[in-house]
Amino acid sequence: MMTTEQKFFIENNYIIIENLISEETQKLMYEYCKTQALVSNWKYTHMDFSGYDGDWDGKWEEDNAAFKSKQTFGKYGDMLTDSLMFLCHRYVEEITKLTLYPTYTFWRLYEKNDSMGSHRDRPGCEISVTLNAGCDYSNLDDKNYCWPIYLRSEKHPDGLPILLKPGAALIYKGIKNDHWRDHLKGLNQAQTFLHYSTNEKELLDGRPIPGVPKLQLKYGKRIPIIDA
Repeated sequence: MMTTEQKFFIENNYIIIENLISEETQKLMYEYCKTQALVSNWKYTHMDFSGYDGDWDGKWEEDNAAFKSKQTFGKYGDMLTDSLMFLCHRYVEEITKLTLYPTYTFWRLYEKNDSMGSHRDRPGCEISVTLNAGCDYSNLDDKNYCWPIYLRSEKHPDGLPILLKPGAALIYKGIKNDHWRDHLKGLNQAQTFLHYSTNEKELLDGRPIPGVPKLQLKYGKRIPIIDA
């Protein structure tokens, strides 16, 4: 017999989980994201290229079809978020009633005025989890403000606004539903993305182990793939 959560997900292709992680874990992740961005910026500005590597240390995003900012820091395959991906694996399988393979994670420290264009995810993101890891809205008078993510479906062709408080997550089918965000009004928001697939070939997104960027062999050594 299906649970209420399982039935809702199957019928709607998404479900909100109000407390995917504890308040203590959420606060740790938020501080970690801010510190990682600070450290990477310091390495980028104070060390030569032998000290900073964007594939391993994280990067500042450039404009693309799905993301509108040139200043916001993000990191692929972080050890902390990849670990969370594995810790949440069985729970996400239980909610979706699917056999899933963890693929990869990404986190981004959005800043004021950032937005995300409407898009669908690639196959490795068949089932995705987007988690509010923390935010700073101290510049706003509206204490009820929460930055929405919009999810388009047959029931909501104009997009359903979904509000996630810190520690809350949205489990959804990113390859089937367009999703986007308008401009962020707050100062920042750390968002973590955990991705899973029913295709075993997508396991770890082709990486040899968790916690590393995508790699290829060259001259007997593993180096990051440029288009990862």
